[in-house]
Amino acid sequence: MMKYKKTIATLAIAAAFGTGIVLADNNSWQESPNLSHTRSIIDQLGAKLTAQSNQITSLSTQTTTAQNQLTDAQNNVANMQSQLTSLQNQLAQAKDQLTQANNQK
Repeated sequence: MMKYKKTIATLAIAAAFGTGIVLADNNSWQESPNLSHTRSIIDQLGAKLTAQSNQITSLSTQTTTAQNQLTDAQNNVANMQSQLTSLQNQLAQAKDQLTQANNQK
């Protein structure tokens, strides 16, 4: 029985606070002198949010493009390093052949 009384009391308190909040919200809107001004501010904020969202999308696209370009550049550097190593090996072989040719003379 005691448990039910606590439950009923809790519901009554919650209902009282909930009703108070709803009434406060309704009263604040009814007492607002210029709802069109408030709506205008909301519309401006919405437009700013859309602009920021578009800018984020654009920056994300630019970031992806830059990351792809960086990957391409890194691959090019790796290829150039490989070519450099190959040319250095060919140069060393050519020097060895030149040395052998001079020794045979």
